[in-house]
Amino acid sequence: MLSSMQLKMLRIKLDLVQTDIATVYKCSKQYVSNIENGIEKFYTNEKYKNYINAIYKAKMLKEKGQLPKYEEGKNIKLNSTKK
Repeated sequence: MLSSMQLKMLRIKLDLVQTDIATVYKCSKQYVSNIENGIEKFYTNEKYKNYINAIYKAKMLKEKGQLPKYEEGKNIKLNSTKK
């Protein structure tokens, strides 16, 4: 598993902002920030894999110009819980 700092560096290297990931992962920008700052942890490997997949999917969608616009409060789903 990548550390929180490594996840942040991956996002930056792929030229993504936190809202890009939040849109695809269906969580809040604050949740992405908490992950990158080590406040939130992944409690299952499945959630971790889904997050990594969301990073690469966001990159692909952004390159194609198909990344939906982030809307605070609309993206929040079960991914932003600690379960």
